[in-house]
Amino acid sequence: MEYKKNIFFFCILFIINLVKSEYIYNALDLKKEDVCYYPLLFEQIYTLFPNKSTIIKCFNKIQQDDPWRVGNILKAFNLCFSKEEVMKSYVYRKPFILIEGNNKMITKEVSRLVAKKVGAKYSYTPPECMAGLINSYRYEHIGKTAFYALALYAASYEIKQTLFSGTAVVMNGYWTDQVSVVLLNTFKKSEMPVQGSKVYNLPPDLIAPHSFIYLHTPSSYGDFGLGRTSNLMHRMHEIYSNFNIIPKNIVTTKQNIADTFNDVYAIIQTQIGNKFNLP
Repeated sequence: MEYKKNIFFFCILFIINLVKSEYIYNALDLKKEDVCYYPLLFEQIYTLFPNKSTIIKCFNKIQQDDPWRVGNILKAFNLCFSKEEVMKSYVYRKPFILIEGNNKMITKEVSRLVAKKVGAKYSYTPPECMAGLINSYRYEHIGKTAFYALALYAASYEIKQTLFSGTAVVMNGYWTDQVSVVLLNTFKKSEMPVQGSKVYNLPPDLIAPHSFIYLHTPSSYGDFGLGRTSNLMHRMHEIYSNFNIIPKNIVTTKQNIADTFNDVYAIIQTQIGNKFNLP
């Protein structure tokens, strides 16, 4: 009799998990609904946040079981805002240039060359005010995703302050980088959300780049020890092609860094050189 009860409860548990899995799968299928999935209970490790308030809600949820760690993160975040934020109507004298790519080594080198050329500050996420807490959570914890998402708002604030001072900003690793990580992990064995989906729209409370360049390094160049396959590079190219950020440029890198830099800077000059009086 006891054996039959165990079998019965096992079957019930199996059915519940099956239904739950199907629900989660359907919720994550962004192609069907063409909306971004933001789990109300924040149970997914890889999550897209539509704005800052949603990230804070996520941390409030985590804080119930982990008040000390979350408290340190929120305290560091608040200390990032040491100055009054510039007015939204302010016309920046220098540009915010975003450069990302599927090869970190090449992207970093080109970004630094562009920053040096225009006399810009080379920036990254998380900014220095939050960098000390980068290892607060493991990669398989939702807190890790929330931390990087929140750090974007500290970085966005820092970018505005730098532009306000009359200095350009070149960044490698912004909101687009985080979205690509989430999508690559969410849709490992299925198609990516179609172009036009809301997942590709920059949150309105983050500063938008004046020039956005994605460096596509062909797999034929090798992965430079990054372990990135041809399929992964193709999927990253697809994601970045779908981002709804204008102007957006997909640049195929060359095997010579200097040649790639020249291609990138020529695009920047053509699009925003006159507007911002770039050298």
